[in-house]
Amino acid sequence: MRRAAIQRQIESLESYSRTLTQGLGTIDPTATVGARLAADSPAVQRLAHAVQRASQQEFFAMCPPIYRDALAFYNEADELVRVLNICFECHFMLSDQQAHVEADLATYDALRTFLLQAGHPIETDGWA
Repeated sequence: MRRAAIQRQIESLESYSRTLTQGLGTIDPTATVGARLAADSPAVQRLAHAVQRASQQEFFAMCPPIYRDALAFYNEADELVRVLNICFECHFMLSDQQAHVEADLATYDALRTFLLQAGHPIETDGWA
């Protein structure tokens, strides 16, 4: 009995870090499209500038990430080519290739602003 309870708890904890896509495969049914922007649009250029700047600080979250937000990148043939999963609460980003992306608070603020301006709601419950 105790082993089964522990296994359920482990599975519950593992599900918190689930991403909105499995690699470049199926998009989670809970995901919704916020906006589709052309690669050469001014908004995308501002985003590119924001995420390319060097990280100015290091910090470590003490909670598991919950990837509620993501940026999905498509090619000209409308094929999904990259995904960036974002946890704004714990400040984690994970690529579709399971690579962690290092960024500072200014980058997360820029991403948050970008998504909000694109019409994407961001859950803010639990933020400090």
